[in-house]
Amino acid sequence: MATTLASLDTERNPCQLLLSSGSTASSFTAPAPTRTRPTAGLVHNLANSIKFALIGVGSEDETVAALVTGYHFEPTSGVYIPGTILQCTGVLGTQTGVLGSPTNELGPDVRFCDEIAVTAATGMPSFIAIEPGSGNSLVKWISVDALDWTLVQIHPIIGTATTANAVVSSF
Repeated sequence: MATTLASLDTERNPCQLLLSSGSTASSFTAPAPTRTRPTAGLVHNLANSIKFALIGVGSEDETVAALVTGYHFEPTSGVYIPGTILQCTGVLGTQTGVLGSPTNELGPDVRFCDEIAVTAATGMPSFIAIEPGSGNSLVKWISVDALDWTLVQIHPIIGTATTANAVVSSF
């Protein structure tokens, strides 16, 4: 009897806005264990990995940041236990959303980050990748291993930008 390797689940989910409107929060709320399922900023259709781009309203070179938190669910107690996956900062570039976008969150006043730096990573992830290259003509994406987490939450905040958000997909 021949042995074959199991195939990896590589289903890709559509890219979507993280929040229906940009965040104006200027600081992170420390995640804590909870019996209430987190809802804001969740990555939907979570698969093996997530990929996201930070966006914001503001001028070129203004900043946004994001805290990516994973949650393990402990079924006996019904508690969601958080763990910081990573924290990152982004610098808004020249690439903007599109006029006529069905949502203002991806309209021409929204800028994509052309620089992303990981400022903290703890516990897992076993994989973090930031697209290489530099310059204002690139939209930067960051990929993170989400395997083993029950839920993944992205909490965008403003630095010097007016609002912060993200577009995200899982694969």
